[in-house]
Amino acid sequence: MMYKLQEGKLIIPQKVWKGIVGYDKNLDLLVRDGWKPMIETGEGELVQYIEKEDHIEKHYYNPPYDYRAEREKLYPSLGDMIDAICKAYDGYPDELQTLMAQRQIIKDTVKKQ
Repeated sequence: MMYKLQEGKLIIPQKVWKGIVGYDKNLDLLVRDGWKPMIETGEGELVQYIEKEDHIEKHYYNPPYDYRAEREKLYPSLGDMIDAICKAYDGYPDELQTLMAQRQIIKDTVKKQ
């Protein structure tokens, strides 16, 4: 199969182009018109298409590690923290101390890199 990249999107040739039936199967015409084969590289869950001189690369990759985002998923909610702060202000610090301990465990577990 041959492909082109247009504005970062992968497209395939049409079956009929300028009156030529079977255009998508005519390798000589496709190459002449700038269509390229695709090869797959890399590993990961995200895909990026890269146009090279003689082919299009479908490159798989993983997003960069973001410790802040990982921690944010695990931290207590802002509402829970505010509630615990208010209770501590009223003389009941247990809930705040528990949340602060949980927060420290998360910081110790999800390291900066």
